[in-house]
Amino acid sequence: MESCAHPHIWAARCASQLRPLQKTQSHRCSRPTHTARCVRPASRGEKNNNNYNNYNNYNNYNYNNNNNSSNSSFVGAAILGAAAATAISSGGRRRFSGGRAPGRRARRIPATATTATAATPTPTPTPTPTATTATKQTTTATTPTAAATTAQGVLLRWLQEQGAGGLSGVELRPSGDPGAGLALFSTRRFEAGEVVCSLPGSAVLVAAVADDSDSSALFGASACSPELRLAAALLVEKHLGAASHFAAYVASLPAMGEVAPGHPAFWPAEVGIESLLAGSPCGLRLVSEAAAAASDGVAKLVASGLAKDEGEARWALAVVDSRAFTFQADMPGETLALLPLLDVLNTFSLLENGESLWQCAFEADGETSEGAVMRAERDVEAGEELRHLYEANSSARLWSSYGFVPAGQVGASNPFETAGLEIPLITTTMRGDPEDLQLAKLDTLRLAGVELGDTDIGEVMFFELPEEAEAGGSLLPAARVLACQSLQELTDLLSSEKQALEDGIPCPGLELELHARKLVADWTEAAIRDNHAAAAGLRLALSAGGPVSPPTTTATATTATATTATATTVTAAATTATTAATATATATATTATATAAT
Repeated sequence: MESCAHPHIWAARCASQLRPLQKTQSHRCSRPTHTARCVRPASRGEKNNNNYNNYNNYNNYNYNNNNNSSNSSFVGAAILGAAAATAISSGGRRRFSGGRAPGRRARRIPATATTATAATPTPTPTPTPTATTATKQTTTATTPTAAATTAQGVLLRWLQEQGAGGLSGVELRPSGDPGAGLALFSTRRFEAGEVVCSLPGSAVLVAAVADDSDSSALFGASACSPELRLAAALLVEKHLGAASHFAAYVASLPAMGEVAPGHPAFWPAEVGIESLLAGSPCGLRLVSEAAAAASDGVAKLVASGLAKDEGEARWALAVVDSRAFTFQADMPGETLALLPLLDVLNTFSLLENGESLWQCAFEADGETSEGAVMRAERDVEAGEELRHLYEANSSARLWSSYGFVPAGQVGASNPFETAGLEIPLITTTMRGDPEDLQLAKLDTLRLAGVELGDTDIGEVMFFELPEEAEAGGSLLPAARVLACQSLQELTDLLSSEKQALEDGIPCPGLELELHARKLVADWTEAAIRDNHAAAAGLRLALSAGGPVSPPTTTATATTATATTATATTVTAAATTATTAATATATATATTATATAAT
């Protein structure tokens, strides 16, 4: 294939000769709330792809998604390997597909407020033995063990009245893990597959269906997210006080300043999230997104009158963000809900000697009116703290959604860790290339769907590890493109890459292949080092006093000074930890694997 005087046209012509390939790729769900089933969300550009049939068995969790869309042909998709066929950026937050709209019963509340409802129990002639209806206990359960005078005791009594099951087999008490707060413990032995506890629909708090006009009246013309609706519903129940159907539940929730105190929404601006997560592009994206969403939600809740002040609005949003569950997460119209008692279970995503440290699974495949259950995945002994895996969360996702980072040493075995990898192009990787070769490489990468972005250091590529560094991922093929030293070498690569992909052989030219693999090794080493350092710094910052709420408009000068001082301490601790962790992380990074923290 001859070279072309116009690199843009040349790259498109070379790329168009290669048919796009389908890709079977493993993904991890990224929904910030708990899910009944961790379904892989749409990846970048997936909606534009050909037929998909993806499957990933990950620690006994199945992530399945079939997506058949109209045929479309991406020029250059095969150039960077099969993974590039999915890589056109769709932007925004990843979302699950969800399900049927749940049945709801209207509740009497102020006319201007978003309605909260207990999910209406549906008549059940003869329940089919499904995950949602199996083994629900009746109100004849033994009296809960918690003291009736405490808020938790009142909650358990109310749940018993509603028909919650399994209360005699569990108790509420402080977790043995530092900073984990209240936890749920077993008081008897549970066998694998046994229902630990169950909630009826009447104990499920959901936001009532509101049409667009209701949302516009409350929150303006902008779209109202499910999280914002549920936060509004929670505030309505809070303001109803003892008259609320959910009064016992609301009274049991952590107070302001205690709910997810490490959540980014509560960090003051002085802490400097950007500098704290400078080594973690993926984490910075997640946390910045969460902070922006919280800021927007706070403004809307206060402006609508549903929240008395910013503190109350942040409390409601943090409760929803850290405690809400998703019903029918794999069907259209997914529903967020707050589940008393079940939301007390802590998560534990780490592995110990290859074994999971969580024992329970949340099941809610039906409508909210059918309730939900927490089922034992393995045998549970009396006295164990009950935990369940919220979803496949990296450390960055855990912090951005739940306000904590898993304790442990650098490289702790969280099997769901990811690392964001940003690779400068013009200023580093392609710095010595002629301009026409630079343009040809950029066009080739862009046409193939590699995510490119403009920053203060020029054009950069963005990859998420480990998935894009695994076999069939787009990292190595992209490195091959960047390793080319001339237009002719790039031409040869483009004309041969299709056959190389189909036959499973390296691209022609040992020197080019070695150069490409060295680029990948250098990139992953840097990503691991920087992400480990960022995770260690964040972990130390949280343990060195944690975040503090920014002063309100009525705060005194003393309060403002104290807030600034605390923020400075946190920032200094993070900086110290980041510096100290770099040396430790460097030794780990030399493995050049793509299993990085955060």
